[in-house]
Amino acid sequence: MSEEDATIDPKDVRSQLGLAADAPDADVIVELLKLIAQLTAQVETLTGQAAQSEKELANRILERYADRIPAGTEPFWAEQILANREAALVVLEKLPVPAAPSDPPPDAGARPPDSARPPSPPVPRPSVPLRNRIATAPDARPDNPGDTTPPGADARAVAIRNRAHEIKAREGVPFLVAFSRAEREIPEAR
Repeated sequence: MSEEDATIDPKDVRSQLGLAADAPDADVIVELLKLIAQLTAQVETLTGQAAQSEKELANRILERYADRIPAGTEPFWAEQILANREAALVVLEKLPVPAAPSDPPPDAGARPPDSARPPSPPVPRPSVPLRNRIATAPDARPDNPGDTTPPGADARAVAIRNRAHEIKAREGVPFLVAFSRAEREIPEAR
């Protein structure tokens, strides 16, 4: 027994519990168990409130960094914020802010979504055999009489490719869609 235990007077304990000085030990035990149950309930309530406050704080942080957090990863980031807020905030600060989408081109009026449009018919492709570019490269000079490439075709191809990259970057459409639109925009050389 320690010195502190020896100085506790059982009569003082009974009076603090609101019992008579001559109350039996069983009554003291019952009152102590009630006190323990009450304190346990208070601790559980406070723990629940603290957890709810932590979740609300995590949600506010997620809202603050919503532009940096990729879609679908919010539960992961909420868990990281709850586990180690300081480290998670350092990482979130270093995540790049995505560039704002550029304005659509002026001629791009309202279009129905791809799912609402009927599928376009397949584009017929000419049956031209594939050529080996390496094998035909020395023969593909403008001064070569065997060259069947129309004049300006290379320039048009480069212009179509460049325009397709512009459309893809500006509108965020797949490259094949952008290429098809660029092909229609740039006239054939005659």
